[in-house]
Amino acid sequence: MQKVLASQRASRLPSAPQWSPVVSARQALLSLYVGSYSKSFDSLPSFLGESSAKHLQVSVDAVGLAFMAFKLNRQDLIPLANQHYLAALRSVRIAVQSSTQATSNAANQSLKDATLQSALLLDLYEKLAYQHYQFSEPQGLLLSHIHGALSLVQSRPRSEFSNSNIQQLAAQSVHTFIASCSTAGVPVPKAVIRLYHDLSGYICSTRWLLLGLTIRIVKLIDDIRGGRSNPSHILKRARDLYNAYSDIERSVPRVSWPRRRDTRETLAFNGYYDVYQNHKDHQIFNLCRCERLELAVIIQKFEPSAEVAEYIAQATEAICASVPGLILPEARPHNTLPLSPLQILECTAVLPALVGAARFTQDPTMQDWILQMLTHMANHGIQFARNVAHIIVFEPHVGQWDVYQLLGSYSIIAI
Repeated sequence: MQKVLASQRASRLPSAPQWSPVVSARQALLSLYVGSYSKSFDSLPSFLGESSAKHLQVSVDAVGLAFMAFKLNRQDLIPLANQHYLAALRSVRIAVQSSTQATSNAANQSLKDATLQSALLLDLYEKLAYQHYQFSEPQGLLLSHIHGALSLVQSRPRSEFSNSNIQQLAAQSVHTFIASCSTAGVPVPKAVIRLYHDLSGYICSTRWLLLGLTIRIVKLIDDIRGGRSNPSHILKRARDLYNAYSDIERSVPRVSWPRRRDTRETLAFNGYYDVYQNHKDHQIFNLCRCERLELAVIIQKFEPSAEVAEYIAQATEAICASVPGLILPEARPHNTLPLSPLQILECTAVLPALVGAARFTQDPTMQDWILQMLTHMANHGIQFARNVAHIIVFEPHVGQWDVYQLLGSYSIIAI
């Protein structure tokens, strides 16, 4: 019920004149991003209610300002966001030093939990700000916050994973690390893989299963780039993963499958579009399509088949069909023009998939439609859509996962 109420409030966030920018940004983060959109920080509101730790509070403020600045087109807040980020960095460093001096186990555990949550928030800040700053540091430095979070998780006894709060923080640390490795193109460390398997005894969800497949696909791509496996082994691993993503799609309950609607609306490709029960289902299906498209290209390289070619055509059409339902006022009761803040988040999340469809389709009509849709999005508040259209036309070496990283990696998706 709280999620539903938060979703209803998502199109009428408080305006800046009512509150200070920091308070407005915190409210936007907690009510829209955490309350209505993403599952990544579900436990944050209750955690904030239980902890008065200064470093956690200032980290939330920094991320809230970054969210408003980079995702809701409030460019005027960028300097203030950067100031709060630097303040959060200083505060977290002090907290890490203090955690080694805590006099009681309870105080030490509470401080470590708040510090772990803060480290995850600082990593989220860098993902939100990635496109603006175009960080030039080595990938190892970009993973510094999540490395710190992982160290805090690894210091906890495995028996504590039965505690729901610690379990959520540990799971989010693993999810963040694996997603960061995937977009950075670096292998997932063995310690993270071990932690994933340790937590698998407590967690069983579609999101968690997808994370396990991500570990395997990152390793596959790394082995292909490094020439560390023979073609027959590469083909077998690619086919196994291709089928595993298909199994996940089929395992989704029928009630969550998209419903097709015919239309004469020019924003719909081939005269129809699909409506999903919610944006999480929408993103699960598109994530599976994008991963299977990448794997299909690998399979076609080693062993071309008409079946895989047909899947490429079907998947690219399905991606296109998934877009109008996010925009057309008649598609969903809460769709509006101009687009609501929630719709802006949903549309931003589908941009990498549109790049994938444009790259893999053999249909020039589809490519033209994708560029027209991106122009429409850009004209209605999706600030990165024009950049993505430019990438499709003029930067053919940039793929869907490059765009995913450019737009903010895991910060743009809800699952």
